[in-house]
Amino acid sequence: MLSNSIIQATFDARGLTSLTILLSAAVIQVQDDNFALGLNGTILSSASLPNPTKTALGFRYTACEHGLSVDVAYSLDASDSFVTKSLTVTSSNSTCTHRALPVPVPVPVPVLPLRSAEPPG
Repeated sequence: MLSNSIIQATFDARGLTSLTILLSAAVIQVQDDNFALGLNGTILSSASLPNPTKTALGFRYTACEHGLSVDVAYSLDASDSFVTKSLTVTSSNSTCTHRALPVPVPVPVPVLPLRSAEPPG
């Protein structure tokens, strides 16, 4: 779990599962906190990789057949109202070079109801 005075993030064995906005107690459920990226024409998707191992900052996914590991790190600074997710790809072959391209993944954006302010008096 990550939290500050604004937001709380919870995780399961594969990634982010929910965000709670602490001032309103609104909970945003996150479905399939997956990533996908292209390396030298190969698409790596977390959904198709085995369960990751837990690291100090997140998770490590391993793509053995490609000799790659992907570290997924999450962070939340004291004044942030968002969680940052970063990916670091490491190759077990020190002589290989990979060209990485992001793969567009649709991300549903939750819509929170707005509260109307009552006029004074």
